Amino acid sequence: LIAGKTPREIAQEMSRRYAGAATHVRADLSHFIAVMENRDLLIRHDRARPLSDHALPPLALDTLALDRFPALPNGVTTTSQWQHPAWLEAWARLHSVNNLLKHAGLYRLAQALVALPAQKTITATEADVHALAIVVTDVAEWAPFHAACLHQSLVLAWMLRQRHVDVDVVMGVYTHPFSAHVWLESAGHIIQWRAGMGYYADVRRLEAMSIIFHTRALPSLTGRTHV
Repeated sequence: LIAGKTPREIAQEMSRRYAGAATHVRADLSHFIAVMENRDLLIRHDRARPLSDHALPPLALDTLALDRFPALPNGVTTTSQWQHPAWLEAWARLHSVNNLLKHAGLYRLAQALVALPAQKTITATEADVHALAIVVTDVAEWAPFHAACLHQSLVLAWMLRQRHVDVDVVMGVYTHPFSAHVWLESAGHIIQWRAGMGYYADVRRLEAMSIIFHTRALPSLTGRTHV
């Protein structure tokens, strides 16, 4: 979808790679697209975007200041958590991600994330990473819009990139029944995958998924491709 292929083309390609009839894959894919469109996470290219994403100017995420915070949820302005800078940062980034997905699209947002300078890699066991992931998950529960794995992964990636941490956004899918999930990796290792899946989910679910999107494969804003 991000590369501009039609559901029919995607279904035919997936049916050649994996066991399953193209008609079944296409039916699941059509349902997935409808759900994503209803949640404003996908917008039909021919209806809303006359220009290719590749022809649009790049986003500069490092210039988006946090001096204008969206209003906090009712009844939580005096709660101690919301006085913590990380909570306020996650709340502001969550609203920014939601708007950027609608008006700029996943490709441009992900490309802008890749362009943020990174100086180090991390592991899932690092306490600071775990703490930030919990903050993003908790804040997402207050969002006035649906903020599951895609939103949360992009927000956490943005926050980590602002801290000069090298992270990648990865999207994987099951072929039948069709479902998708988004998680974060650093240096090829999964660092956060629970967003939108709950605390009792099994990381082995990711092993059964086929990768359809990885920011490491995106061309950067300088024209280079990460390998």
